[in-house]
Amino acid sequence: MKRIIISCLVLTLFANVSCERELDQFSNTNTFVDAAFKTSSDYRFALDGIYDAMKSPGYFSGDSGNQNILADLTSDNLIQSPTGRLTNNRAWLLEFGSDDGQTTTLYGAAYFAISRANFVLENLNKGILSPAETLQVEAEARALRGILHFDIARAYCKIPTQSTDANNSLGIAYMTTTSNNPVTRDLNVAQVYDKIINDLEFAKTNIPTTNSTPAPFSKGRLNKAAVAGLLSRVYLFKGDKAKALSAAEESITLSPSVGSINNFPLVWNSTNQDGTLFEILNSDAERVTMGVSYNQIVGGAIRSEFVLYRDFYNLYKDTDIRKNTYFQVSAYSGQSYVNVIKYNTRGSLPNVVNYKYLRTAEVYLNGAEAAFDSNPARALALLNILRQSRYSDYTPLNITGTALWDEIQKERRLELMGEADRWYTLKRLGLGLTRPNQGALSSGGGSPAPTLMLSSTSDKWQWPIPIEAININPGIKQNPGY
Repeated sequence: MKRIIISCLVLTLFANVSCERELDQFSNTNTFVDAAFKTSSDYRFALDGIYDAMKSPGYFSGDSGNQNILADLTSDNLIQSPTGRLTNNRAWLLEFGSDDGQTTTLYGAAYFAISRANFVLENLNKGILSPAETLQVEAEARALRGILHFDIARAYCKIPTQSTDANNSLGIAYMTTTSNNPVTRDLNVAQVYDKIINDLEFAKTNIPTTNSTPAPFSKGRLNKAAVAGLLSRVYLFKGDKAKALSAAEESITLSPSVGSINNFPLVWNSTNQDGTLFEILNSDAERVTMGVSYNQIVGGAIRSEFVLYRDFYNLYKDTDIRKNTYFQVSAYSGQSYVNVIKYNTRGSLPNVVNYKYLRTAEVYLNGAEAAFDSNPARALALLNILRQSRYSDYTPLNITGTALWDEIQKERRLELMGEADRWYTLKRLGLGLTRPNQGALSSGGGSPAPTLMLSSTSDKWQWPIPIEAININPGIKQNPGY
């Protein structure tokens, strides 16, 4: 198989990342750097390589640092199972360290993917693509570059709405080149978000409304609805509620379905994409075990690494389709646990499924929160549309004020469990963390977490920069507290 060999820029950011990685997004073909971008198809293959990089350890595969679980195990949704292998133990204990290999792995994985996006962008002007094709390729690469930087920023920096000093606090390096020039954290948080938004707004204007993926996975590449939905997320984090609502409405107009109540269970075994805007695709041939960070099947039983707190599980009504879709109460080694089965299987290989990077349900929730102050009637309407597709005994709510706000936040927690949200929601709202004083058993019995609380002002809300990155490039400052 041919390969694109990308600049080793990422090594200035993170030491343990190879600068020669195959672009193996399925249905992909690759070329050497000296033969790259000879035809328009080469740009498609290189773009697919950016998506492929998001399946690496530290993003959405493997055990340590898998982003599909980290925001839940560090918060108040999940507790470590005593029968597991103690994966992500330090992260769960909130003992974050610059060498923990858990909260640090996203940093290198995301910057590696960014280097692939910049590789595409640096090779646009070869006279191969038409002006319209050039705009489309640039839009997709910039959209990916924007969301990759956003994932780094929300983890390793303060979030603009987190505190009054957040916008002027330490940002990240916003990489727009594959050059090996020294890298520093010379931007503040506000400047980083401006650059993210600039990339995403350009993309929204120029990316196609449809961006085909080989059947049956039509949501494996970004399109206009997905980019608008991602902008609703970024603007909400930035604190610009008017633009968050506008972006959410634009996305919803283009793709309104949140997933019907009948189709919803099928979404999680990747046989249906109703209500999905953007997925990280995963084939049986690749065998990327996106769900292994939650549990494994041992002797026909679920052996979980982390399980649900009883109080959180009880927030799901029996008439909520998510309850039996996301969870299974079953025994392992003689004890009963609430296991997360969201990423278990699509009927072939255990834990080999697509990752739902963005669903329309989140866009409705982003819009509802953004509309709460300026247009509470619209906030309620958006919330009710989502609830109608989740509860078999649905009746529309008619609430305002604090009750409406609390319901929006409750539905966000219930809907987006396991989708890299909870830690960041607590962080951006400046709420602090309070875990239940319960054990891991489905009854709530067992030993509680050693660390039950985290102040909203703790430095731990900003994860540590990997020590390898700083050793390679001392211009990268470590976060306070580490």
